[in-house]
Amino acid sequence: SMHGFAFNVNTDLTQFRWINPCGIIGKGITSLAKLLGQEMNMETLYQQVIDSFEQIFTIRFEPISKTEITHLAGLPPS
Repeated sequence: SMHGFAFNVNTDLTQFRWINPCGIIGKGITSLAKLLGQEMNMETLYQQVIDSFEQIFTIRFEPISKTEITHLAGLPPS
């Protein structure tokens, strides 16, 4: 992805009417909750996204602790 990965799930879309995301003219922003008519359980969705990435890209994610993330990012321990 050139711009990263964003997935609006249970997002308040009010503020998006004031911006032109990614410079795409004439297209709006939506969310999964808006498309499906109900809020989504984030823990379930996290796992579904991980499972889909693993399947599509034939990779396997390994769990990592907050301490490891902090260390890898070069941040001071919390």
